Amino acid sequence: MLDMFEFGVSEFKDLVKCSFETGLKPVLLFQGEHFDYDERLSLVKNLFIDFFHTRVMESADILAMTRTIVFTALDHEKIHITQYESPKISEGLAFQDSI
Repeated sequence: MLDMFEFGVSEFKDLVKCSFETGLKPVLLFQGEHFDYDERLSLVKNLFIDFFHTRVMESADILAMTRTIVFTALDHEKIHITQYESPKISEGLAFQDSI
């Protein structure tokens, strides 16, 4: 038997102005104890991890991590999803104090 989830959307904000580079894996951040203690939300967490999983990586390039998707469990029924994009940092700037 397959797991199935139905999601409702409120306060949708269009991502037309966002550009997504193919091949880059986003950083997934899950906030809230409900993801660990609620069986349904634990399955939803696994669903999102499987959805964004493209390939196994032996190592990660921190400088290439430009997209973070944050999943916040507000309660047992609501999940707030926000995505953040940070500018790419060149290797020379990565070790300066101004970052």
